[in-house]
Amino acid sequence: MICNKNLTILAIVAVLLLTWAIVLSTKDKPTASTSTAPAYLIQGLDPKTIATIVLNSEAGSSTLVRNGHEFTIKEKSDYPADTAAIDALITICLDIHRDEQITDNPDNYADLGITDEAPHTSILFQDAEGKDITGIFIGKTNVDAGGSYVRQTGNNAVYVSRNVSYLRTSADDYLNTTLTAVATDTITKVMIVDGDASYTLRKDENNIVMDLLPEGKQIKSFDVKSVFNALGNLEFTDVSSDVAGLIFSRTYICELQDSTVYTIKIAQKADKTYITCSATFTDINQVTINPKAKDSPEELKAKEILLLANADTQIFTQKHVGWVYELASRQAENLTKTRTDLLEAILEIIETPETAETNQQSGQPHLNSFSI
Repeated sequence: MICNKNLTILAIVAVLLLTWAIVLSTKDKPTASTSTAPAYLIQGLDPKTIATIVLNSEAGSSTLVRNGHEFTIKEKSDYPADTAAIDALITICLDIHRDEQITDNPDNYADLGITDEAPHTSILFQDAEGKDITGIFIGKTNVDAGGSYVRQTGNNAVYVSRNVSYLRTSADDYLNTTLTAVATDTITKVMIVDGDASYTLRKDENNIVMDLLPEGKQIKSFDVKSVFNALGNLEFTDVSSDVAGLIFSRTYICELQDSTVYTIKIAQKADKTYITCSATFTDINQVTINPKAKDSPEELKAKEILLLANADTQIFTQKHVGWVYELASRQAENLTKTRTDLLEAILEIIETPETAETNQQSGQPHLNSFSI
């Protein structure tokens, strides 16, 4: 009986020692409350609830308004905003940390450049009724702390954040300025329609040639190539739904191997050039893919290319219909060169008996075309 009692006491002591050991081993370990995970300034924002984004800074201001699945730029006649730029803006805002609290006294806001009325930068996210969902005020940079002062709208606390990326606020920042990005090796013909000054450039094997080249003239190779490949990377500098007083008297037509045809109508006013854009698919044969047909992989691939080209032209025209684009001068030059601009006189060489045989053997080019 005494033996059993001693065993019980020893068992109790063993349990107490084990419990104490566990307490000592976990005493200095960090708990969830001391986690080093970053604290974000904005938490819980659902991008789908955003109807309007209002941006302001010294660099410019803009208002982005949701229209279905995309946003438009109010200051640009509600032209569609670049989706990638919108996504980047929201991501940057949601990633801003609140590293150290500086103050929660509004009397200090002016010194920190973070008042409601005049912050250095503000981004406001609003719902469909125009009410603020949330937003960010970004103030001065604190060099010593290595960050910027930030404050969430509707909250008095001001923090230093060390991961504030540059936030774009002007309307131009949210334009995707690329109009066309044509693979130039697929271009087969370019026509300039401009009354009596019209001309045609076409690809002839590895050369670009001008139709009806005047006698005694040759083409300027660099200038011709610039005109022929103008849609390789065509960009605009501004856009509007209407520019009064424009007369589109010149047309640039570019044909591709896959039957895509781009039509650029051109107007000039003062020292500026404006264009409208459209595209058509000219393959008159109906291209269909019949699962029961025994088309070869090559035939299926060729049909797929044509079907995609047809769809792309419809998307392109729908996107650009009703918009007038302003071009930078360097881009406008390639669409507005005249026939005379592309021609030069063939240099006459007076041959002597001594040079005649050499010239005949080596060949003197009559430059009405050039290799590309």
